Amino acid sequence: MDIIKIDLNNRESYQPAIEKAAGFLRKGGIVIFPTDTVCVLAASIFQLGAIRRIFKIKERPQSRPSPVLVKSIGMAENLAFVNDKTKKFLNKVWPGSVTIVLEKRDIISDELISVQKTVGLRMPNCQFVLDLIKKTNEPLAATSVNLSGQPSLNSSREITVFLKGRSYWVDLMIDGGKLPEILPSTIIDLTREEPMVLRQGPVKPKELLKIFNNLTQKYE
Repeated sequence: MDIIKIDLNNRESYQPAIEKAAGFLRKGGIVIFPTDTVCVLAASIFQLGAIRRIFKIKERPQSRPSPVLVKSIGMAENLAFVNDKTKKFLNKVWPGSVTIVLEKRDIISDELISVQKTVGLRMPNCQFVLDLIKKTNEPLAATSVNLSGQPSLNSSREITVFLKGRSYWVDLMIDGGKLPEILPSTIIDLTREEPMVLRQGPVKPKELLKIFNNLTQKYE
């Protein structure tokens, strides 16, 4: 596993790391990198072999699908069904630490999302990640670096220890330094009759529901 250290605040300096990471991802590799919330194990959603390896690394059951990172609302619309109200909601909360559960389109393999017909999508508020997705030009299945059900790991030292005996599955780690202690993204399901917050993260459920309800009132 290669390791590249970067300064997340210096966009010009990390472009070589973007190039290298995108090359691995397009060829079916796995890359670890920092986001605006936690460090993630990531692979292209079209590289199912890499996604299977991520599940093995995390010892994660197939019944728990991986969220998908996108670069724009347009990319989200290619992956899931987005109506006008949902699009307005996305414009309010993206980019940011909010994962939106929507009904998936057929472009997303059932293997990625198990038996579910939904997918969790997020546009992170992190220029490095957005640049990487733009360079790859493919949505990325991305999940926190940890054993399934355990706390997220946000420093290269912790991640290196965790990967002992597993690192041969990972092609590259982008080390952006130790991340602040931030919760994983808030998850809200918009496929139900009423929106439901499935996991509380940095964005409080009341804030999201207020935004959504204000939009609903405008549509009435």
